[in-house]
Amino acid sequence: MSFEKAFQVSTYLLLLSGFLAIFAVDGVGMITALTYLIALTLSWFLSPFRITSWQQVAIVVVLLTLFAIDFSVFSEWGVACIRLLLFLSLLKMVTRRTGRDYLQIYLISLALLLVAATYSPSVSYLLISVTFLYLSILALILFENQTGYEQNPAAVFSVFANLSVAFGIMVLILVLAIPIFLAIPRGSVGLFGGETINLAGFSEEVRLGAMGRVLNNRQVVMRVKVNRPLSELPLDLKWRGITLDYFDGSTWRQLGPTKQRVRSDSAGRFLLDRQRRQNEFLLEQVFLVEPFSDIVFSSPDAIQISGLTAGRFRLWQDSSNAVSLRPQPRKAFRYFVHSDVQSREERLNDVGREGFDATQFSRYLQLPEIDRRIKKLAKEIASSGQTRLEKALLVEEYLKRNFRYNLENQPARRPDPLQSFLFQARSGHCEYFASAQAVILRILGIPARIVNGFRRGEYNGWGGYFIVRASDAHSWVEAYFPDSGWIEFDPTPAAPPEDSYQVLRTFARMMDSAEVLWSEVVAFDRFRQAGFFQLLRGKLEDSLALVYQAGRILFGYGSRQPSSLWERVWNLKYPLLMVVLALLVLATVYYQRRRLAQFWSRRTKSGDQTELARDYYLEMLDILREKGFIKSRFETPAEFGHRVSTQLGSELPSAITDRYYRTRFGGILLSSGQRTEVDSLLRQLRQDS
Repeated sequence: MSFEKAFQVSTYLLLLSGFLAIFAVDGVGMITALTYLIALTLSWFLSPFRITSWQQVAIVVVLLTLFAIDFSVFSEWGVACIRLLLFLSLLKMVTRRTGRDYLQIYLISLALLLVAATYSPSVSYLLISVTFLYLSILALILFENQTGYEQNPAAVFSVFANLSVAFGIMVLILVLAIPIFLAIPRGSVGLFGGETINLAGFSEEVRLGAMGRVLNNRQVVMRVKVNRPLSELPLDLKWRGITLDYFDGSTWRQLGPTKQRVRSDSAGRFLLDRQRRQNEFLLEQVFLVEPFSDIVFSSPDAIQISGLTAGRFRLWQDSSNAVSLRPQPRKAFRYFVHSDVQSREERLNDVGREGFDATQFSRYLQLPEIDRRIKKLAKEIASSGQTRLEKALLVEEYLKRNFRYNLENQPARRPDPLQSFLFQARSGHCEYFASAQAVILRILGIPARIVNGFRRGEYNGWGGYFIVRASDAHSWVEAYFPDSGWIEFDPTPAAPPEDSYQVLRTFARMMDSAEVLWSEVVAFDRFRQAGFFQLLRGKLEDSLALVYQAGRILFGYGSRQPSSLWERVWNLKYPLLMVVLALLVLATVYYQRRRLAQFWSRRTKSGDQTELARDYYLEMLDILREKGFIKSRFETPAEFGHRVSTQLGSELPSAITDRYYRTRFGGILLSSGQRTEVDSLLRQLRQDS
């Protein structure tokens, strides 16, 4: 490939990488993307044309006017900026002639990458960013060499050499950037970025049939990591959200609970108002939640919430133990929850037989005008139950056994959806089952409410967390019983398993783990920075303790603990001596790396005479450089060899240069004896004072 073609290809690839960064974060639609790619492809085949300065000014004025109209009437600020940058990039690609034009193209590419960073940077964005860094280094290298190749067309151009140099520079930049990233102070940032998700159907009210739109949505809404193995977690673990207590026949709403502010302590922890047990089973959960609601999700019976930015959010808890945030997050966020996980069996065993004050639970017994058949059905189901708990369990079992789960949503099309579900369709999704049990329990005089939240989701073994999607949204029932309090009932039968290839599911989990890992990088604020260095300090102290213990075993320090710092250091004299010796070996290898590389090269490239000659000559230049003789770039090897031989009073430099010429340019191969002779000449040159 010629230099000119390589230069043009690098420019196009750099611009394309900036565009792909925008496309990866959904900054442009499919039609806009295809149009741009077609136009960019056509510009490759068009010869750049010249425009005058006043034409450039006129075009820029027109583009800015279109940008103002687009921003004011049609699009948001970010979308309008993206379109302006895309137009400018195409304009520069069809008019590029000078070095300034190419620099402007590089800046437009960088602007596209930076605009994409304001969206939701994902793993694909990370990969594109690294590619952009590499291509920008390559493009700038070729840009700097452009004048030289234009003046000297006969010069040899190596694509591989330029690619290698660009790769080496990129690796060096990344190696230097990582410790700077870890050490530099920073403020708090959003976890994933992006705008609020519109999750239609999940809100502070549930209309029967509306949740079907959510259950067909595979979008990830949160990820939850717990500190317990799967075997210790309840199979029916759920992420509790809000409770709904008022039913008008087709819609559940939240009317009863009153909210109160939860204050944080000095450590930024929010302690929730609830009764504590003696033998608690504490479960720690880390939530990574996308912005779709102001609800703070957790497993039931949350005790403490932490990890929210101090002063940024205010927490409110209602009388049903639901927690919400103010203001509603605009970006994805992280928080920690500690809950007392109690199995359903434990709760059922604690149920008391005494009654309760119905006036305190009147809102949980409220009912609209109910079809007589539903009241009759409630009595029939509970006829064999002696206690309230037995009746509630009979209702749950009846719904699970006699009704099917599906997403066809037929009952929602009828005037009375609950009556249609129970007596006609006899199938539906979770809010129909939960509504049916809650209404029947209220008919039987048992306080009940609907809970909106999520099933625990799909476990990702690669990252050790649950992936919770919109399709995991779920409604269930909580019923009140003396002594035990509110007990969960879930009358919804299990949904049919999803058809999915195992390979695809495994790959999807791997990619999701990468997304979470990248989110940790994006969210590496000053709090996590402090935690990282505290962890690093702890690991260092542990490592020193292990070294000390190993020294005691290997060198027999004895069982007595050292009484002073000096004694502790003295006890470590042998391990420290080994470390010093290892450092000396590494330093020797580093400073003698050229000679070691030449030694290895001569053993591995014995058949490549040109490479051997080059290595011999470079070694001679190193030796002479140590003696104060530096070859000027204007000197030929013969001129330099003659000059040094004259000043040293030795023919060794000229003799080595002569052998270099004969092998490198004359094609005269060195025999085994001649190679030994050259090695001897180099040793003599190194020993001469």
